[in-house]
Amino acid sequence: MARVETCDIVVIGGGSAAFEAAVAAREAGAARVVMLEKAPEAEYGGNARYSGTGFRFVHGGAKEIRQFVPDVDESTFSTMVIPPYGAGDFMADLDRMTQGRMNGELGNILVEESNAAVHWMRTVGIKWEPLKEHAKVGGKRYFERGIAIHVAGGGVGSSRSGAGSPRIWESKFASNRRSAPFTATCVASRASRSAGQTAATTSWRKPSSPAREASKRTRRCARAISPATPT
Repeated sequence: MARVETCDIVVIGGGSAAFEAAVAAREAGAARVVMLEKAPEAEYGGNARYSGTGFRFVHGGAKEIRQFVPDVDESTFSTMVIPPYGAGDFMADLDRMTQGRMNGELGNILVEESNAAVHWMRTVGIKWEPLKEHAKVGGKRYFERGIAIHVAGGGVGSSRSGAGSPRIWESKFASNRRSAPFTATCVASRASRSAGQTAATTSWRKPSSPAREASKRTRRCARAISPATPT
């Protein structure tokens, strides 16, 4: 038998951006969010599971980064050289790494919203730690420009480290709960689920105003939050 889920928002995928988008949708007023991921639980996490989770974002330097790693002892943190990383620096790095072929509009969204997005991740329970890949010279630790921290636990950590927060927990396990119908109907085959795949169709009606706003914020969040582009 097909399994029927009703919801306000459907998030396709189970990587770091998908989890952040789902939580953002809940915060913005969506009463029910369903995430669809065809990978089995042992393999979910998207690209971040394999590529690392260092986040490049605009920040004011060591003092601001300290908010993300409060558990690092002061003697260790004092060895970390973390200069400010401005919007101009970020745009220049994006232009360099894409050889000028990036989408300028999306690049501006990424840069302009990166600081608020990563701070938001911190407030909802994502745990951070200093980037393991760095150089030690003369007792100091030097990081790649703009990337000094990453999600504790890697790609899996970005989806689990906030599990103690009711908002993240509810979003993560929304597909296992049933409640009153909302604006979308998702149908998944049990046979495909047991094979590690999810087949889904959606049937949309005009969403409520909170759901529309949630959808807008979800799209912006998914575009604005991204693991650092490798050099």
